[in-house]
Amino acid sequence: MSDSTLKLSYTETLSSLQNLLDDPTLVIALDPERHTISVQDPRLPTHKQVRLAPIFPAIQTWSGHREGEPYSPLPRPESLSEYLQRVSPEFPTFALILMQAGQAALGLVEDDEWLHHKVIRKYMVRKKQGKAQLTHLRQKGKSRVGSRIRLANSVAFFEEINERLAEWDVTNLADVILYSTTGRLWGHLFRASEPCPFPSDDPRLRKIPMHVHTPTFAELERVRNAVQYSEWTTNPASS
Repeated sequence: MSDSTLKLSYTETLSSLQNLLDDPTLVIALDPERHTISVQDPRLPTHKQVRLAPIFPAIQTWSGHREGEPYSPLPRPESLSEYLQRVSPEFPTFALILMQAGQAALGLVEDDEWLHHKVIRKYMVRKKQGKAQLTHLRQKGKSRVGSRIRLANSVAFFEEINERLAEWDVTNLADVILYSTTGRLWGHLFRASEPCPFPSDDPRLRKIPMHVHTPTFAELERVRNAVQYSEWTTNPASS
């Protein structure tokens, strides 16, 4: 028997997960790291796994003593029932931040429609080497006219991103903040003179689990559609 995978919308995923609670014989396990829910039916020779869409909230872990449970020093994932209590029945508002050196595409989606979107471009990459000016200065420490222009653009790049996010009130409106970039560029965003409107450890932050191409509006649209769908996979149970 081969694997089969279905793509489910936010509403379809939520309905499917709620239906699982009606069968007490199912063995259900939530994986916070993989953002998945595994389902084993002892009566069937298959098991199922739901890879939750990125717009679903992160699965939490609990540790210590909880009312009605024995003390446990080890953290454990929340149950499906606990998780569903935190999931909104309404389609979430989410922000998208796609960022590469010199180009970013930002968006805020509400009710499955663009509330705001913006593509930002700045000249901050050395043409011959294809290297971001911030990286070049860190490695070489030299500054010429072209370098200073690129550096000024680099500073303005992160400032404009943060200005837009603040202007759109992402901190108060977004249920989830999805991003795709390198660790170095992400760090510069939080060190910009124009402060990022949310902290780097904001629990709503989640890295987009897919390859992202050059940030354009078309790519923003592609990612926006992709992050809305969960994957429900049925495969043979392990022997």
